[in-house]
Order: sequence, then C-alpha cells, then structure tokens
Amino acid sequence: MNLKIYEQAGEQYCRQNLLNEWHNDILERNWWEGLKFFFSRTFPRGRREELTNEYYSFALEVLKERYEIVERNCSNLFDLLDEAYERLIQDKKYFDKKQIRNFKRAKKIGNRSSLKHPDFREEIIEKNPIIKLLVEKKEIEIKWEERKYRKKIYLGNEMDIMLVLDTLSFISSSPQNKNIYLYFKQMIENNRCQEAYNELNKFYGVSDKLATFFIRDVLLLNPDMELKLEDYKIVFPIDTWVAKEAKKLGCDEENIPAIKECLIKRCLEQQLYPPKVAAGLWKKGYRANKSCLS
Repeated sequence: MNLKIYEQAGEQYCRQNLLNEWHNDILERNWWEGLKFFFSRTFPRGRREELTNEYYSFALEVLKERYEIVERNCSNLFDLLDEAYERLIQDKKYFDKKQIRNFKRAKKIGNRSSLKHPDFREEIIEKNPIIKLLVEKKEIEIKWEERKYRKKIYLGNEMDIMLVLDTLSFISSSPQNKNIYLYFKQMIENNRCQEAYNELNKFYGVSDKLATFFIRDVLLLNPDMELKLEDYKIVFPIDTWVAKEAKKLGCDEENIPAIKECLIKRCLEQQLYPPKVAAGLWKKGYRANKSCLS
C-alpha cells in the first residue's frame, strides 16, 4: 500500500481547493471570512457538490444582505465588519433552533420536515425574520467551477436551516466566539483537538465526517501545527469515495473507525502526513466517481 501518490494528490488539493481561495491570516482577522470557511466545510452532506454550493451561496447572500456585510477591501473594512457583527448580535433571539424543534414536537411531526406543515408559516416563519429569509426564494448569482449563473433558490432543508441558526447562535454568544475559524483553530493549536471535535459535533447536522473535514482543512492551512498521535483519527474524514479508495489499497474493513485506523497506520509507517493523505484520498475518489458518472 504505497500512499505517496495520495499525499501528492493531497498537495494538489491544498493548492487548488484551499490556498487558491482561503488564506489563514485573513481567516484569523476577518470573522465573516471565518464564517464562510466554516459553512464551506459543514454544508456538504452527501448531496451533489453543485447543489451544496447553491445552498451555501444562498445562505451567505442572505446573511450578507441582512447584516450589510462589506467584502471589498477598504481602509475601514474591519470597522464596517464590527458594525455588521453588532447588527447580527441584535438578532440573537431569532437564532434558537428550539423554535423549530418545539413546533415539531407540538405538531407530532416526528422525522418529517416541519417546513411542509400548513401551520409552519404562521407560527414560525412570520415570527422569525431569519428563518423567513432562509426559506423564501431569492435569485442570486452562483459561481461554480469555471462558470457563473443566476438562479432562484431557498433552503428547503430543515437541517441546513438549523445549522445556520446554530452557527449564528454560536458566533453571537460571546466575543471570543465571533470568529468561528479562529476559535477552533486556537483550540487545535493548543492541543485541544478532541475538545474541538466534540464541540463541532454539537452543531446541528455536523457529525464525524464534517467535523473531521473542517479540522483537517484547518490543519492543512496551518502546516506548522503539531498533532498528537491519538488525534489523527479526528482529522481523517471517511466518506463513500474515500472508503472505495481505501478498499483498493487493501483496507477491507467495513466500519469507519477500522478504515481510519488502517489508513493512519500505513501513513505513519511510510512517514506521510495523514491529513494530506486524507485530502488526496478524497480528491482521487471524487475524480474517479465523477469519471464514472460522466
């Protein structure tokens, strides 16, 4: 099992999917960029990447407009972002996902989507301007790979809506949480990787795959950060594509922890950096999957 080729693919991932778009110094200083990075790593959840990008772009556009967020470079950019954050804090009472959970419980909806219930608009949407913005169609410009297009879109997925609410609740709860990227980066840097992983899993819809995806990419943006041996398992996301690649490499285990253990062991034996190999496994698996579908 020679994993060097996957580490090289991981280096390509860093150049094309990380460093081409994200810069650690900007992410640390700009809370809005930190929020965008967080959503870019927590919105994917087993659906087409193009669709995920549409929902991600829509959520950002809605929040940008609501809080008058400035993205252009200007001399007073950080003052303007501070003002936008103050406007966001004023909406704090609307960020509690319990509103939706209590509605589901009261209406005995179970696992079905509350958005389709006839009372949802009157009891939830019309009383919560943030949820209203997220569920009503809006035409936006979307960038995807080499093209741009316009599309009317909204969040019709309860999980996406509650993830947005959870995240806004988190960043508005305390000044130290304002920049969600910096908050978790400092935890990882201070050898609190497991704690960061546990906290990430508290966000609605975020589980092992997305939490490890986020932590892995924070590490790849900060290659000088050291990681304890036992923490590699929480920076090695396993999805369907990675599992297929692992099988080709001789990791025939059926459960995710065993696949992780097998791959990390081989990385360390070959003195390769597990997060970079993990990124390469995803990149090669994704490419192979796209090739099969084309």
